[in-house]
Amino acid sequence: GTGNGAEAVDSKPTVDADETTYGFVKTVDYTVLANGQTLPGTKTGAELIVIAKEKNLVKDTDYTINGTTVTLTEDGAKKFFGNTGDGNTSSGGDTSTYTVSVPSENYMTSPNSSYKLVIQNAPIDGYKKGDPVEILITNGSSNVNTGWGTPEGLYLVNVSIKDKSTGNDIKSTVGLKVENNKIKFTMPDKDVMVRADFEDVVCRAVDVEADIPAHCPNLFNVDYSGEDSFKVALNFGEKKEYDNLEPFGEKFIYEFHDLESARDGITWEFYIQLGKVSNVYDEYNPENCKYYENPVVIYNGEMIEPMIGEGLGNRYVNLDDELKNQK
Repeated sequence: GTGNGAEAVDSKPTVDADETTYGFVKTVDYTVLANGQTLPGTKTGAELIVIAKEKNLVKDTDYTINGTTVTLTEDGAKKFFGNTGDGNTSSGGDTSTYTVSVPSENYMTSPNSSYKLVIQNAPIDGYKKGDPVEILITNGSSNVNTGWGTPEGLYLVNVSIKDKSTGNDIKSTVGLKVENNKIKFTMPDKDVMVRADFEDVVCRAVDVEADIPAHCPNLFNVDYSGEDSFKVALNFGEKKEYDNLEPFGEKFIYEFHDLESARDGITWEFYIQLGKVSNVYDEYNPENCKYYENPVVIYNGEMIEPMIGEGLGNRYVNLDDELKNQK
């Protein structure tokens, strides 16, 4: 008692039982990570408590909390997205939802390459069959103001899409497209694992390793006095070995954009090779070169193959003569 007839009041704040059970502070905003990817936006602790109750998520088993970052375990992600991995329906209705996973490692073709895959606009409850999926290809150079950067320079990419439960390749069944630095496909009725392997295309105006013949890139000269533009591409013949090649007649090409070039009079010089120090044409050991990787010129809808001249990997096109011959 207080001596004046009033009851004493305990001044200690009440501990919220839900916050104790699930570990979330209701008024705090949390970032959620699932399958190595950050989900879009944030969620308040109050929202996460509701989800944890609904999905039966268990702290330190289905998720861990580090500051304001919540990391879902593999089983926790399945519960969170409303899918058990065996085609069961989500608790939100009778529509099954599925997850897209990408490797957490960086798949690199050289020490200077660090391309990554980042899932964009992932639905918080998982993907339904038929949903569009977009995965951004980045160069691993993060900027706090602008976010992930797109790949620097030129690259070719092979994509792998597998059924996560069986490991079976389903790449040809999901309408895969690789364009604008993005991997795009339509979600199937199963959890999937997506990865990509990259091959850098070296294209530069200066041969920085001219004194090391084994590392000399393919020198490609185009003599041309005209004013109309022409395109330079890699010709892969009938082999579509990469997923971002474009058809050109009965062949597949990889067209260069934003070429770094040097003009000397009427000659355009390019140093081009596939890979940092490999696939260079060697006139003494031609078996070391994949011939369908030759650079070509495209002008007015015509593909012009270069002649291989003297010297290691030297290729040459006189576009003016070629155009006269066409006429």
